[in-house]
Amino acid sequence: MSDDCNPSSLLVPPSTQDHKQGVLSTTVVLVMYGDYQSPQSADVYRLIKAIQRQLSVSLGENYLCFIFRHLPKSQNHGQVRYAAEAAEAAAQGQFWQMHDLLFMH
Repeated sequence: MSDDCNPSSLLVPPSTQDHKQGVLSTTVVLVMYGDYQSPQSADVYRLIKAIQRQLSVSLGENYLCFIFRHLPKSQNHGQVRYAAEAAEAAAQGQFWQMHDLLFMH
């Protein structure tokens, strides 16, 4: 296993174009590829929310940058593209509220 944890080693490096919570220059940058209709993505979402809360309390709000990227599996989940489009179309600055709402329901 490589010790290289450089974010630029991702195929698509994190950028200001991503939907992100936190700053890119922080200690930890976590990129999640998810599907709003996938139970596994919902489980990971809940885990990340818990990690965000714990890190915020323990180390401060600027320790983790969380990035979400859509990876709809439309062959398994018929409405997932509509959910991703709804999140993208949410009013300016409302992506995360729609994102959370879609994963909660």
